[in-house]
Amino acid sequence: MTNRYYQLLKKNIDSLIAGIIGFIVIYLFTKHSGIGISPDSIAYLSVARNMGKGLGIIDFSGRPMVDFPAFYAGVLFIISFITREDILVFAPILNGLLFASVIYTSGCIMEKFMQPAKWYKWILLACITLSPTMIEVFSMLWSETLFILLSLLFFVALYQYLRTHSHYSLAGISFIAAVAFVTRYAGITFIAIGGLLILFDKNINAIKKIIHLLFFGSVGISLGLINIIRNQIVSGSLAGIRQKSITPLYKNMEHYGSVLNDWLGFSMNNHDLFFILGITIWLILGITFIIHIINFSNYSTYENIGIIFFLIYTLFILLSSTLSRYETINSRLLAPAFIPFIWSLSYYLPQWIKQTKTSQAKWLKITASTIFSLLILCNESMVIADNYSYMKDSGIPGYTEDDWALSDIVQYIKKNNDLFKLGEQIYSNQNHAIYFYTNYQTQTVPETVHQQEVSAFYQCKKSYLIWFNNELNKDLLSLSDINMHKKLTPIHRFKDGTIYLCTNDSSTVK
Repeated sequence: MTNRYYQLLKKNIDSLIAGIIGFIVIYLFTKHSGIGISPDSIAYLSVARNMGKGLGIIDFSGRPMVDFPAFYAGVLFIISFITREDILVFAPILNGLLFASVIYTSGCIMEKFMQPAKWYKWILLACITLSPTMIEVFSMLWSETLFILLSLLFFVALYQYLRTHSHYSLAGISFIAAVAFVTRYAGITFIAIGGLLILFDKNINAIKKIIHLLFFGSVGISLGLINIIRNQIVSGSLAGIRQKSITPLYKNMEHYGSVLNDWLGFSMNNHDLFFILGITIWLILGITFIIHIINFSNYSTYENIGIIFFLIYTLFILLSSTLSRYETINSRLLAPAFIPFIWSLSYYLPQWIKQTKTSQAKWLKITASTIFSLLILCNESMVIADNYSYMKDSGIPGYTEDDWALSDIVQYIKKNNDLFKLGEQIYSNQNHAIYFYTNYQTQTVPETVHQQEVSAFYQCKKSYLIWFNNELNKDLLSLSDINMHKKLTPIHRFKDGTIYLCTNDSSTVK
């Protein structure tokens, strides 16, 4: 066993070196101000802290967390408990280790490709290590960091299952799918992916196939189902209140194609071309998967697993964003599909070159492949160099960025907490930021579509409003909306915001 692991490590020294470089990259990007923090990060961070206080799965607003599954926050709590440090202190190291693990695991997987080639492996390791998408995700306190590693471990487990069909490998894919589902709701795609691969597997008979499908589906959905049932009990909703999408499928396909355009290093700037690129790649890979089903010799391969993962995961993002309203499809949402994407579009290159009969044609193919690869790597390098030139002096965009940390209104509320001790209701259009910098709980300004919350806000006789000028969330009530129903009396004015006393009568309540 020891010799086996030694041989594995020896064969993947290049993957280990790339992983170490990836760790260093995350260290450099987070060196100035720590890990990047977004509103989603605040939800995970606050739940982890509250779990440490014995309060359960409660977020910074004092409400049960239901918009996100609980596992990632639980992992943050466990790490904080072990290290005896707030997770913000250890987060850059955690994300660096996760990124290194993703890179190393990717390299190990590429060693098992149908036509492994060192030059091909090195190019793709460089593409992953220098990917702006990967660096963005692993520079932030986001659940995608763990989710991407889980996807690669799922690939390894699926590869073993498709070759052995053993009970151990079936249990492995079932367990990883269950954990992925309770890490991100998009983890439901793991169950669809595994189910499809089992369904079309010609190497197991019908009865065994049905048994395996039932076992995999039951175990895979178990933890996510428990999480959803808990959400319904504590909040009355399965996964939080979701607004209906205002973006049609056609526009979402354009956004999806735009991301692929960036990943490929193309310079297209036309929405119709984005749509064509997105649909073309999806259809080509869909046809490739069907060919692999027919030509079964390519079925139980990492390449085929990567293709079906890309197809199902991106389809889920496209459909869910068309039905439910959340952020526009971007690199972050599609990040788990990045590695399968570059695998799916390039795995045939070593075989394509190897099958060339004449040396002249072979060198022509090598030259063309090298030039295209260098163009992608140069594009990635320029993007991350540009990003780093800003972030090394200002921090990761988000609440740890200098624009936030050094802003006048943030400095004031950090040093003057009397407002939070008055016992009055406090609202803000950036209650995430207030929690992050003060640990005090405030309520968010209601979204216009939530009429019950809007009515409760307007009926509150006396409250305080901390308004940040840099908030661009158009779903929230605007200052002009509030001013039509409430009397806003400025208490403190800053360049980047204002603290108001809100009353319902024509005179200020003392």
